[in-house]
Amino acid sequence: MFDATLRSSALHGLEHSLFFATAVLFFKQVIPSPPLRLSLAAAQRVLYAIGAMIVSWVLAVVLALAPHALYPHYAHEAARPGGISALADQQLAAGIMWVPGSITFLIVVFVYVHRWLTPSEPGSNRAPRLASEH
Repeated sequence: MFDATLRSSALHGLEHSLFFATAVLFFKQVIPSPPLRLSLAAAQRVLYAIGAMIVSWVLAVVLALAPHALYPHYAHEAARPGGISALADQQLAAGIMWVPGSITFLIVVFVYVHRWLTPSEPGSNRAPRLASEH
């Protein structure tokens, strides 16, 4: 299927549109974005983000430790920026996915752990916690 997206600009555009749409649907559960309502409590959002981060890490490890390039199309390209091999390019992508890619998840985790553990103060404009958020 991936090779088909490389041969068709329409499929390639659809692929990237689906990447974007699924990212919006994912982060809709994590980041408040009125008028949409969050359906997860703070503790659930923490677990949701940690679960997604672990999935991302597993994929990064698979890419980093693969003994050969996993995408034949890129393995057979004659020229690559910087002259690196397809395997080195794949390993570099895995590192970017693993370290900088985790930053967004970690920010979400820290924010919602803080919100989960910080008691709401009387008179604050912050909504009181529901029993489901404990």
